[in-house]
Amino acid sequence: MAKKERLTPAERRRRYREKRKNDPEKAAEIKRKDLERYHARKKLVAEMSIQEHRMKKRIWQEANKRRRMKKIMLLLNTPGPSSLPEILRMTPSATLTPSEVSTRSLRERKKVKR
Repeated sequence: MAKKERLTPAERRRRYREKRKNDPEKAAEIKRKDLERYHARKKLVAEMSIQEHRMKKRIWQEANKRRRMKKIMLLLNTPGPSSLPEILRMTPSATLTPSEVSTRSLRERKKVKR
């Protein structure tokens, strides 16, 4: 008799999730529980204290800052000039830092063809 190979924890989890996904009743139950957990944890801005709101706002601002910088870095690393915004094509990007590029492009008006 050959000894059965043991599954790694990741494989065990994967098989469990597949089995759970294939059963529509279990899948619906898990979806419902996830939704309940989400609603229990979420907190509206109106329900927050001033201090909590400030902390949350600071977290949101930092996340947006990182997202904008990531977007700019992606644009700077893109090979084709057609994908770059107009402000980046007009200004040599070697002389500007990414933060300067982001503030410039956000503050300046977009040119409209008439």
